[in-house]
Amino acid sequence: MRTRWRFGILIAAILALLSLYPQFSLVYQRGSEYNGAAFVNDNDESVYIAYSQSLADGRPRKNNIYSGGADERPETFLSIQALPAYVAAIPASVLGVTTQSFFPFLSVIGAFAAALSLYSGSSAKSQVTTSSRLWPRCSYSC
Repeated sequence: MRTRWRFGILIAAILALLSLYPQFSLVYQRGSEYNGAAFVNDNDESVYIAYSQSLADGRPRKNNIYSGGADERPETFLSIQALPAYVAAIPASVLGVTTQSFFPFLSVIGAFAAALSLYSGSSAKSQVTTSSRLWPRCSYSC
């Protein structure tokens, strides 16, 4: 059992490193002209990076990143998604980095967690589907 989890962690670590490939490629292609930009996977990530940075800077949850002030509306499309923004804002502010430089590490964490959950899920699935206690009358041919 212990060897099985080591293999799963190894796979998750490899996939986590592969998730950094777009960022490494951007840094390599820009060479000496690289200025700290982060690779984004989706078009709306720049908006979420800006909102997360505003939260890391101590602005209220219902702030307007476009006008720079507090928003008078009850909720905005960003304020209702504040929990994921705090996932980036809190560690970035604790580590003293910008959320733009922290976002690539979120993809690493996400890739590692997804690979590990898929690996543990496949292990659990094989234990459930091959259990004779759960399927006493059924063989693999039924």
